[in-house]
Amino acid sequence: MSVSDTIRRRVLRGLALNRVPGLHFPGNFLDVSFDRVARSGARLSLDPGPWCADAAGEADLGALAMLADLALGASIRAQLSREARIATVSMSLQFTGAPARGRQRAQARFQGFYEGAASRLGLSRVAVAGAAGLVCFGAGSFMALQPPKGVTLHPVPLRKRGSPFPFFPDAMNLNQEERKILARADAALAARGSFIGNFWG
Repeated sequence: MSVSDTIRRRVLRGLALNRVPGLHFPGNFLDVSFDRVARSGARLSLDPGPWCADAAGEADLGALAMLADLALGASIRAQLSREARIATVSMSLQFTGAPARGRQRAQARFQGFYEGAASRLGLSRVAVAGAAGLVCFGAGSFMALQPPKGVTLHPVPLRKRGSPFPFFPDAMNLNQEERKILARADAALAARGSFIGNFWG
């Protein structure tokens, strides 16, 4: 199977996972693994491949930032509920310069809720490490959101590496939004440069 075919199948895999509500398409596309989520902390990871490699062959900066964001949020959501929706208020990451190669593992720890805010503002810190050691570390704050009236919130699916895979959609059996995503992926594959850079835009 060619690299382009591998990447295209990865996009279709992400679309299949995205049919289960609770997590956004980028997280499903990268197939982030929720290795452990508990009140004491969260461990998430992703296995990089040609679908998320930058021009140097390392994990894309956006993919790393999203992994860190999900880990930070998971450590705070663990204090609330899996159905809780939280919004990223701030996130800062300091990069060490180590190459982001191999499996990227994010470890986040809840630091408490900010006192005096109008809503619950959770604080957390994170470290992301790969095959070459610590890639980045940082902190984030997240606001707990009230669900819209009449809307049922779905729990974030805490998929782990090796979890059962849902029905794999055929490229001809996609809805309008899914066809747009696949078309964007095809355009990114046809363009010069790294796929993920072209795909994210």
